[in-house]
Amino acid sequence: MDVLESHPERGAPFTLTISDLDAGWCSVTVSAGGQSLPMDVSFLSDGLGDLTERAVRVLRGLERARCCWADEPGEYRWVLARRGEQLRIRVLGFAREFSQLDDEQGKLLFETECDLLRFASQWKGQLHQLLNTLGPEGYRLKLRHDFPLEEFEQLSRLIHEQEQARRPAWRE
Repeated sequence: MDVLESHPERGAPFTLTISDLDAGWCSVTVSAGGQSLPMDVSFLSDGLGDLTERAVRVLRGLERARCCWADEPGEYRWVLARRGEQLRIRVLGFAREFSQLDDEQGKLLFETECDLLRFASQWKGQLHQLLNTLGPEGYRLKLRHDFPLEEFEQLSRLIHEQEQARRPAWRE
């Protein structure tokens, strides 16, 4: 886990991809403003389900959320901070999984600020692709956790509602 040297400008294009699912592991890459962080995520934690649940909470108005992904050894800790319609995303690295250390003791691996709906839509799109490709049973076999279907549906509904709320009144 290396610390990134530069941090992108506010509002830099944010992308998130899930790939290489195999026997309890998957790869997730986050990118923005010229920086990229590839992460290998272990089945020891339900990282994908946990991030989905945190995304739902943040869309509902929670100002700060965090979740952890195991990396045998090590841990990626996502720290999400909402400011209006913007989301500050930080990914911290820790030497041991299930770390109880404060955020300040982790290594900053990735940081950006992006539109909240951009983050939520990117995440929903990746989950939708997994569901279409693997189905719930295939997901369970590959990642050893249930697909977060209820949270996925909540995420989809919240994204739709917030997109409608952002739509100018004259378009109604």
